[in-house]
Amino acid sequence: MFKKIKYFIQRGRKGYSNADIYSLSYYLADLISNALKEFKENEFMGIPPRIYEESKENEKIALKKWNKILDKIIDTFETVKKITENEVIYIPADTPNFKKVRESFKKVAKELPAKLLTYKEAKKYEEGFDLFKKYFLDLWI
Repeated sequence: MFKKIKYFIQRGRKGYSNADIYSLSYYLADLISNALKEFKENEFMGIPPRIYEESKENEKIALKKWNKILDKIIDTFETVKKITENEVIYIPADTPNFKKVRESFKKVAKELPAKLLTYKEAKKYEEGFDLFKKYFLDLWI
């Protein structure tokens, strides 16, 4: 009980606690995915100007496109959580001989309960990070 109170106070002071840094990747992925889900639901959410312009200034089309981008980013951070919890195994898509490496890993990982991402899933995961980087400064209301 003492530790829970201690961590609560630390989060209030620093924005994170000592417990959070034990698995900082999970903590951040959880924070980002939850914040983005709430961000998406906010009626005052801004649409990045470049998406608005690409959509020929049609707000409905721009909003639909922006929501798809946000969903891809959210999916990536949900996958990060699964990776850190050993539910999913990720091999970078640009790994030379990806299929061969994946098949070798499959044989070794048979006994593990984790799911091994396919090439397509790895690319989707990586795309979410690329989109997060690209639109990071557009995450405003």
